[in-house]
Amino acid sequence: MNLDQLNIFADVTKLAPPIALALCLNVLGFAVKKLPRIPNDLIPIILALAGGVAFPFIAETGDISPAVANPVAMNVVYGICIGGLSVSMNQVWKVFQRLQGKGNGDTKTSIPNSASE
Repeated sequence: MNLDQLNIFADVTKLAPPIALALCLNVLGFAVKKLPRIPNDLIPIILALAGGVAFPFIAETGDISPAVANPVAMNVVYGICIGGLSVSMNQVWKVFQRLQGKGNGDTKTSIPNSASE
């Protein structure tokens, strides 16, 4: 097996824009959560819209099949999905913190303790 067959760097560079966008959207979500005028229920919508707007600008359209009628629209849909992914990443992080005993005491999303019930 030679280095041409591995081609790991090409695969990593293809994954980088969605991962970078998801991390940036997570930071945006934390910042929006600190704003008192914006309810928490709107944060997933804000992140989905921000992902849909931002991803077409950072995505590479050279790898998209010529059969796709509108690659920009496809990238908008990908960006919306990445916005949803960033919300999911945040929720997994919250669950992980609560399982480790580092939760913030938020009663709406706390995990019930089956031993106390």
